[in-house]
Amino acid sequence: MKKERAVASVTLLIALLGFALYYGADGTARSKETTTTGDHNTSSSSTSDQNTEAAGLPTKVSDRPASAGPHATHRPDQLKQFYLPDVDINGLPLKDALAKLQVAYDDVCRESGELPIRLTFIVPPGATRPLTVKTGTRTLDGAIRLLAAMSGLKVSRTGSEYAFTAPKETGETVKKSFKLPPGFFSNPSSKEADPFAEVPVIPDGMSLTDHLKTLTTKDDDIVWIDPDQPAPLSPEEYFANKGITLDPDTKLIRNPDGTLQLETTSAADRTAIEGMIDLSANDLPLQHKLESKLIKIPAG
Repeated sequence: MKKERAVASVTLLIALLGFALYYGADGTARSKETTTTGDHNTSSSSTSDQNTEAAGLPTKVSDRPASAGPHATHRPDQLKQFYLPDVDINGLPLKDALAKLQVAYDDVCRESGELPIRLTFIVPPGATRPLTVKTGTRTLDGAIRLLAAMSGLKVSRTGSEYAFTAPKETGETVKKSFKLPPGFFSNPSSKEADPFAEVPVIPDGMSLTDHLKTLTTKDDDIVWIDPDQPAPLSPEEYFANKGITLDPDTKLIRNPDGTLQLETTSAADRTAIEGMIDLSANDLPLQHKLESKLIKIPAG
């Protein structure tokens, strides 16, 4: 009887010891598998939280937190479509004139809810010619190229960087012909055309020959004699009005076929003239496209 009680006591003691080893003092089950799985679950939970935060990033730029990073909302190639208001450049060197354009660009971006591109300008040290011009309503890219032409410099864009370079002066005489865009030498003081004005006709009793005498030739330029419309500017007057001082030996001849003949030893003059003509030919006016639809609603 005593032997049976001893066996029962030992069995109970072994069972209690096993229970204590399995659950521990804090009553929590322990196993190698449980510990490994717990670490894995913690890592997965952290990754899940990060994914949740990333998925919750607002898509609207104005609603994003500042820590999201200031990324531009347009590409550098779209600067050819990014219009600026008229910017008055009054006697500034190229570097300062570009800084003023940058301020105008940043202002337009802020007012329109855009984030500006961080532009970089590489300007040669000798670009100190004072520039005086009103850029007019044109794109940022066009305004930059206008300043380059006025400075007698070439400009190229790579990404968000504009690099200005001076042409190499060789002293050689260069002759070149340019096809002029329509109205290139028009006088800015000319009156705007009246859309309701009558079309001019040959007066009664006047022959075509006499009527053609209202055309005169001056320095190979054909000028229309009209008291209400000033005559077009000569090439020298046009570039002088643009703030471009040409070399005294540079010769410009405007031909009746709408071309400009250039003869010069100045590479800067050639670059300035070519830049102004290219800008006028490629700088499209601001346009708006409207679409309308006619919907017919049946009666009743």
